[in-house]
Amino acid sequence: MVNIETRTMNKTNYHIILASNSPRRRELLKGLGLEFEVKVLPDVEEDYPSSLPTSEVAAYIAGKKAEAIRIYWVRTNW
Repeated sequence: MVNIETRTMNKTNYHIILASNSPRRRELLKGLGLEFEVKVLPDVEEDYPSSLPTSEVAAYIAGKKAEAIRIYWVRTNW
């Protein structure tokens, strides 16, 4: 179930960037009625420390992608 805040998120100042080429992730965001932009940077490796708990891997990789997008944004005034 999607809450009201999620459905109205794009009416605020959020700019959602999907840093993935995954068709399934695009489908999920579209299904939520969210507006988003796909921006995939080729130099972001999806590696992670072997000691990282499995439950933290997705957040770790997402953080790496978010930081890469932030740096790209600052450097290019995108």
